[in-house]
Amino acid sequence: MQMKSKGTTTVTPRGQRATKHLAGLVQRARLARSMTQADLAERARVSPGSIHRLERAEPGVALWVWLNAMEALGQLALLEELRDPLTEALMAEAAPKRAGSARALDLDF
Repeated sequence: MQMKSKGTTTVTPRGQRATKHLAGLVQRARLARSMTQADLAERARVSPGSIHRLERAEPGVALWVWLNAMEALGQLALLEELRDPLTEALMAEAAPKRAGSARALDLDF
């Protein structure tokens, strides 16, 4: 496990790959729409420097910057559609069971 020293941000190698992937999606979407970084920054209500850092996949870019940029590019639905089947299954398993709700009563003696 990597340690985080005061004042720095540490990202795991897998986290770095995921960040670069998302940054590439944002950059390609911006370029496909013929937008400059300044155009995207204005639409996302962030600074051009934030967009530059986001597209370079630099650690420390705030989540809200990512979300605003993705919303401005019409990509926010990609995140809204994410599901975690394992967590959903665990939550369903842990949910309190209601007595008698799953089966009909057998009254035939």
